Amino acid sequence: DKQKLDAENAPVVPLAIADGKRAIEYVRQHAAEFGIQPDRIGLMGFSAGGTVTMGVGFDYKPANRPDFLAPIYPYLGAGAIAKQVVPTDAPPLFVVAATDDQLGLAPHSAKLYTDWIAAGKSAELHMYLKGGHGFGMRKQNLPTDTWIDRFGDWLKLNGYLKKLRPNPYEQQFTEEQIAEFRRKDEERLRTDWAYLGRYSADNQKLAGAAADAKRVVFLGNSITENWVKLQPDFFDKNAFIGRGISGQTSPQTLVRFRQDVLNLKPAVVIINIGTNDIAENNGPYNPDFTFGNIVSMVELARANNIRVILASVQPAYQMPWRKEIADVPGKIARLNERIKAYAQQNKLVYLDYYSALVDERKGMKADYTDDGVHPTLAGYQIMGPLSQKAIADAMKAN
Repeated sequence: DKQKLDAENAPVVPLAIADGKRAIEYVRQHAAEFGIQPDRIGLMGFSAGGTVTMGVGFDYKPANRPDFLAPIYPYLGAGAIAKQVVPTDAPPLFVVAATDDQLGLAPHSAKLYTDWIAAGKSAELHMYLKGGHGFGMRKQNLPTDTWIDRFGDWLKLNGYLKKLRPNPYEQQFTEEQIAEFRRKDEERLRTDWAYLGRYSADNQKLAGAAADAKRVVFLGNSITENWVKLQPDFFDKNAFIGRGISGQTSPQTLVRFRQDVLNLKPAVVIINIGTNDIAENNGPYNPDFTFGNIVSMVELARANNIRVILASVQPAYQMPWRKEIADVPGKIARLNERIKAYAQQNKLVYLDYYSALVDERKGMKADYTDDGVHPTLAGYQIMGPLSQKAIADAMKAN
């Protein structure tokens, strides 16, 4: 009985709406502390949460006005909400529901959309044929499974996903260009998982050149790749070859080890990998698996008479693109301990970038990085002499 349920909830709904208003006000007041923009604070609610969302969306003050509203299969029959009119400065609206909603709430979403449009306000409605009430993020092998992707499209279209503090690399490109880069990366993961094509042309040129007794390959991820871009003279004048690929994990690097290291016949290889394993770029982090891949690369190199330098993983307090990863400093420190111990046991040179770059939080010193993970030129200028000493030591080793 909806009338009975409304009567029971009548004292509660205004309190919940007041909480919603206070939440927006609180987040906006602490926007600087949270590192967010105060004009991109929206409110989303599911079912009864949609009641709260629209309770706030119909009645607010400047301090608690939502910047956008996302009621998902909302109930709008509660109390005074059903009688509200669209505000003159109504926020953009994104509505999702299913026609076969068991509670009969689909018309609520449809009316909400038509009211917003009639008032000349921005609105988007996704009314799915099937899905029922309460589909949320539950997978049912129905189109409702992808409503969150449509919400992401809508947020992007309205400019809500634009980064507050893009990194220096991102500042060089438009959002559309970055999206295209990501699309190509995803396609390449399907067709060239280890990215064997990245250096294939360069490798062919080197294969035809005379072997150089001083040739050194720097193997790694974006930290290595960026180093070549920021300090090309360091590599050119020393016969150093950069073979870093952004985003790569240890299994990908192992797959391309023959092509990007063995076939080049270097005197020395510096293996610097592990950051993206810990960041879980290709799945859950397994320290034994990562370490095993590093050991396999060492064994391949030694079987081909290539001297090996094992480099520490550079320090990081967190992964900016995967902030949910826990205990990043601890994972890095433990992996470095294993790498160092293995190097000592097998009479390999251990290249300790970590100690030279680490700060008191066990992240990278702010003087050497812009994003907490990737060194700036100043960071590479610290790493350069360390790598040269390690190379000299490896050349002298028996």
